[in-house]
Amino acid sequence: MRKRGLVLIFALVLYGVFAVRAEATTILTYQDTSLTTSPANTVTYTLSFLNDGTPTGYGAQFSISNSVNSASEWYAGWFTFKFNNGSTPATISALSGPLGPWTIANSGDTTQILAGGNTYNKLLPIGGFTGFYAANLAKTTPAPTGATMEDIIQTDAIPLTGNPANSPYVFSFHFDTNGGVADTSSMSFQVGEYDGLNGAGNVITGQLSQSMGANNPVPEPSTLILLFSGMAGLVLPRVWKHKRNG
Repeated sequence: MRKRGLVLIFALVLYGVFAVRAEATTILTYQDTSLTTSPANTVTYTLSFLNDGTPTGYGAQFSISNSVNSASEWYAGWFTFKFNNGSTPATISALSGPLGPWTIANSGDTTQILAGGNTYNKLLPIGGFTGFYAANLAKTTPAPTGATMEDIIQTDAIPLTGNPANSPYVFSFHFDTNGGVADTSSMSFQVGEYDGLNGAGNVITGQLSQSMGANNPVPEPSTLILLFSGMAGLVLPRVWKHKRNG
C-alpha cells in the first residue's frame, strides 16, 4: 500500500510539472464567411501562442484554412495584430511562413502595400499594430520581370479560397511585448484581402478587421496549482495513515 501511495504521489508531481509547462498555451480563432456565398466557404484564422520562458516573450503560430473550393478567387497579402495594450507596441521577430517571401512590419514601419485600383496605402494602422506582408506587394520592391501584380498575388499571397486540401497555411514567429502583457483572451487583427482574378486589370482589395476570441483556453497557473494541491491533499493523509499503521 505504501508503494502504491508513493507511485500516486509521483504521478501527481509529473502531472503538476507538465500541466504548468502547458498552462500558457492559448488558442484564438475567427471564422470569416463573407468572401463567397455559392458554395459557402469558411475561412478560419487561428492564432496560438506559448510563453517561451521570457517575461514578455511568446512563440506563436498563425494559421489560415478554408472549407470548400469556391469559384471566387481571394488571397491574403498581409496580416497585422495588436498583441498588447501597453505604451510600447509589441514587435515580431524570427518569422517563417509558406509561399511569400514575407517581411516583418513593426510599429513605425512606413511600408506602402498594394491597395485597390493598383494604388498603394500604408500597411500599419495607428494604435500599436505589427505584422507581416508578402514582400513583392510592397511599393519599394521591384516586381519580377514580366510579372503583373495579379501574378504576384497568385504566387506569393495566401489563398483564402481554392482547394482546402492545400491548407492550412502556417506562419511561425516570435513576438516580444516590450514590457507589456499579451491579451490572451482576445486579439485584434487585420487581413489584407485581394481578388486576384477579377479580369479587369485592377486588383480589388478588401480589409478584414476583426477580433479573435479565446477558444478552449488552458487554465491559469494558479488554477492548476490549486488543483494539484487539492489532489495531493486527498492522497497524502492516506499515505501517512498507512505508514503509521504499517
